[in-house]
Amino acid sequence: MADDDRCAFTRVLAMGSAGEDVTCLQAHLKRRKVYRGRASGWYGPKTEASVQAYQRASDLVPDGVFGSACVDAYRTWMRQAHQEGDVEAGSDAESDREGCAHELRGLRVALDVGHGAHPLGFEVGSRGVRGTEEFQLNTVMSEEIARGLREKGARVQVHRYDEEQPERPWLPERGQKASGHHVFVSCHHNAHDGKTQGTETLVDVDGTEEDVQLAHHVQRHVVQRLWSECNDAACVAEKDRGVKWQNLGVLGTVPMDVEAACLVEPYFMDDETVDGYERIGTHMTRWAARGVVDGIRKYWTEKKRPMYQVRVEYENEDQMKRVQEVAPDAWCVRTQGREEDGCENDEIHAGAYADAKTAQVQMERLVLQGHRVDVRSTAEDP
Repeated sequence: MADDDRCAFTRVLAMGSAGEDVTCLQAHLKRRKVYRGRASGWYGPKTEASVQAYQRASDLVPDGVFGSACVDAYRTWMRQAHQEGDVEAGSDAESDREGCAHELRGLRVALDVGHGAHPLGFEVGSRGVRGTEEFQLNTVMSEEIARGLREKGARVQVHRYDEEQPERPWLPERGQKASGHHVFVSCHHNAHDGKTQGTETLVDVDGTEEDVQLAHHVQRHVVQRLWSECNDAACVAEKDRGVKWQNLGVLGTVPMDVEAACLVEPYFMDDETVDGYERIGTHMTRWAARGVVDGIRKYWTEKKRPMYQVRVEYENEDQMKRVQEVAPDAWCVRTQGREEDGCENDEIHAGAYADAKTAQVQMERLVLQGHRVDVRSTAEDP
């Protein structure tokens, strides 16, 4: 097999580096059995120590910097491993990827980008030591959460209020916009004295048991994503600031039809060890977002609830469009396949519904339009 550099190392990696190349390096170090923990994409003390061990095993100077000599050693090892048949294509890059594309089908999530425009003006929120604005990081986190959830089949609505937007709701009004969704998460970042660091997830003082369950899942997975560089349990415990109850305007008015709601603050952005390196803050925010996705996924799938698919037959593209206007989550099945595709039929695997009542309402609407409709539970034979 030809030499295949799956990790494209194009720069020197050292303490403070962040990015996909660091993720790939950590996955490779795990394969070499010198790194334990999640491939976080952040080059911290744990990664530095692992690189030193890697350098000693490769007869290199153990300075903890992954430079050209380390890249040469990596390529030599990869070439030998390929020749011996010990490396499967893509194994390093895929080792930490989880989930499937449709496991959250039917889930509806509302995301609130913390701060922004309100009736009296505009708030950027907290600021980092280099002037990074919280609203900017909250936007990055919300977009990353939305992308991750959509990849797993969920429907996501992001509420973000820029200065240019005419809509400027108060906090209670923002919470009310979660109506019609199963999960609501408000995205924020913390700040205090420039020295405190850690992850907190908040629920309203009158929060439900479902709120608390969601918050605990989000808290645990964000901590796992962000603080995998901690070398011992005490370090992790210090960064895990836990789930807290507070009187929060944005959560206090969340409608009763929302199953669970929380507010997440993944880290303290005024800590200069975070904001002192270029791009580190944004990178941590992206990894925190993956933790939130993991937490929501865990909360939703742990329930093992049945979903209800509304399967609709259609004969042409116009019919399909009308179906999706009435029932965007319907599973459209074409009665006659297109010969040029070589398919027996065309299916659009859209969403599903979390309760039988909603599925029934959608079915009745489609029947009134003259469609042949079938409702089935995912608990039955698919």
